[in-house]
Amino acid sequence: MSDAPLDDARLSLLAAELGALVSELPGVRHVRARPGFGRLVREALDGLSAVVGGGAGGGADAGSSAAATASGRPVPVVGLAVTRDETRVTLDLVVAEAASGPLVAREVATRLLDRLASEPLPAASLDLRIVGVEA
Repeated sequence: MSDAPLDDARLSLLAAELGALVSELPGVRHVRARPGFGRLVREALDGLSAVVGGGAGGGADAGSSAAATASGRPVPVVGLAVTRDETRVTLDLVVAEAASGPLVAREVATRLLDRLASEPLPAASLDLRIVGVEA
């Protein structure tokens, strides 16, 4: 990890960027922030530096921009929590009916982890759930 961690505004932009990246992948119909993510992470993780995302609703689908704005700020569609030792990404997906859920999840994980490797953050882990299938 770099000595210059990302501030909350940059983490919010990164969370929105990650959501946009995922929403454009084949087989992904919707990307959803996990409801309650921020509250749960604050309770569970020691040394929490920052947390963004995890709102009660919203999300991005393949046809929309994940960086939709509310009050001029991007709305994250993935949860992103940073501690001294870990960057945790949390998201829920709805996949296409014709797609293989495990293959989509594997591609999402690969893309997210590759993207996060270029940031001045601790090693990343991913908590991804497939919460639905859509035609």
